[in-house]
Amino acid sequence: MRTMNLLRFFILLFSIFLSLGVCGQALQVSGIILDHGTQEPMPYASILAITSGKGVVSDAEGKFLIKDLNADSLKFSFLGYDSQTYFLDQSKKDLRVELTISIFLGPEVIIRPLSPEDYLKIVIKRFSFNYSQEDHSIISFYKQEILEDRRILDHVEAGFYSVINAVDLKKNRHQLALFHEAEQDELQFMRKTAEKQKAKYLKKNPEEAEDFENGELIKSTMPGPNALLGAHVGNGKLSILDSTKFKEFDYTYGPDSRYMGREVITINYNSRRKSEGVRNEGTLFIDKDSDAVVSIQEQGVLVIPLTARPILFAVGIKVENPPYRLTLKYRPMNGQWFLEQMHWDAYVKIKKRHLFSENEDARFFLSQNLLIREIQESGYSAIPDAKLFDTEKKMTEQVYPISGITWDRVK
Repeated sequence: MRTMNLLRFFILLFSIFLSLGVCGQALQVSGIILDHGTQEPMPYASILAITSGKGVVSDAEGKFLIKDLNADSLKFSFLGYDSQTYFLDQSKKDLRVELTISIFLGPEVIIRPLSPEDYLKIVIKRFSFNYSQEDHSIISFYKQEILEDRRILDHVEAGFYSVINAVDLKKNRHQLALFHEAEQDELQFMRKTAEKQKAKYLKKNPEEAEDFENGELIKSTMPGPNALLGAHVGNGKLSILDSTKFKEFDYTYGPDSRYMGREVITINYNSRRKSEGVRNEGTLFIDKDSDAVVSIQEQGVLVIPLTARPILFAVGIKVENPPYRLTLKYRPMNGQWFLEQMHWDAYVKIKKRHLFSENEDARFFLSQNLLIREIQESGYSAIPDAKLFDTEKKMTEQVYPISGITWDRVK
């Protein structure tokens, strides 16, 4: 369908980048995180249990739930906002957290002996020391979602067992052990047009009618966990960490900060012009002791290619350059850093112009999130070819349960 092709176009673009209690009693804490100024929900904000170090993220509506919490305080944070810490007791189980826009990453410039670019060259040279060069296994929680004006077009949660090839991430192997798919709504944007195209297509291809079961007009497919793991900072694919592309960005030191209890240096970056289809800005968080990039927080807009604009105009489609957010987080283990979270989300506004009827508008929210729960450096099991996850096939047909991997373990 023409409409879904637009959504797939944006999904593919993103894939390139490419997340102890009071009185000794465990608590269950829920709540919602809001922008203090607009009162809008803040999806995928970070919530950290300070004592235990356990972390979760809010969902697409800014809500969160933490079960069996053994901590006396929670820290709420979001890129560009002041963090807040809440001290817990038995009376505080349903929180309303409002975060205020921060100037923390503002115009302050820190002067150091080396320029940001020269320091990043040192960081790049230390990739092989700071990130594991040995294969290892992980257990992860994966979530993907597409919303149309808050209606669910696609919502998948999964648990994966993966064997990571530390040198060539294209050789990563995954086994889908857990799978849940929420009930989906039907696409409303350009629905009449899509219905006509559907009927015409099925008339020529009746054998594919099952692909439109339950009245669905589309079958959305996201690239899966490989695309997220492929965004690893050490593989040389991120422009901001490619010395041959430094001239495409402005780099400045930001104020020192802390990450997982460690002192970190921050480097802010801004693209000087459109770079690989995006205009972006963000912050690199670099561990002072190891010179390892331990987190990246980025935001920007995807720029619609000039070659695509005449085509969209010809069919009466207007698409605003979609804003997006990207987050990578690492955690230390045995002297090296391992990927802990990869997340991106974006908002896409589309308008269809009609000559003799009312124009159609739609807003789409797209996101993928991968949270790595467990890492095993040796003694792990291989994944048989027969159980290997294939992004080209339906997830429902590839579920191979693994003993001991449960929703309680991955979520």
